[in-house]
Amino acid sequence: MKRLILCMLFVLMNPIYANACAVWYELKPKNALKRNSIVFSGTVVSCQTKNEKSILEFQVAKVWKGELQKSYRIFQPNCDNAPIGDLFLVFSKGIDENGLLKLDHGMCPVSYIRPIQGEAGDKLVQELGHPIHTF
Repeated sequence: MKRLILCMLFVLMNPIYANACAVWYELKPKNALKRNSIVFSGTVVSCQTKNEKSILEFQVAKVWKGELQKSYRIFQPNCDNAPIGDLFLVFSKGIDENGLLKLDHGMCPVSYIRPIQGEAGDKLVQELGHPIHTF
């Protein structure tokens, strides 16, 4: 009987955890700021494919955390429909051995990229507070 109750609790808790995770990251950018080493807003300026690997390049607009670089690059599965000209908020754990930004790829990522167009994007940026540098 105890095993049945424990199993039921485990199954019932998983959807709650997944929903709480998704809401937490969407609504709390300051927590992501604390848990990442690079945080910036930037515009996608190019997507290039070499050796079957595609790389997006961001021109940095504002920096909240990390080195003051004018551009960063990140792996992209392909350049089809690359969001050239779109503005994003980027939270990254750092830079890998290839000079690319590191992102999480899991159910509850700590590092991620979010578009910041419109009123919702403005609110997301405001929640971070003042950047440490603007280009």
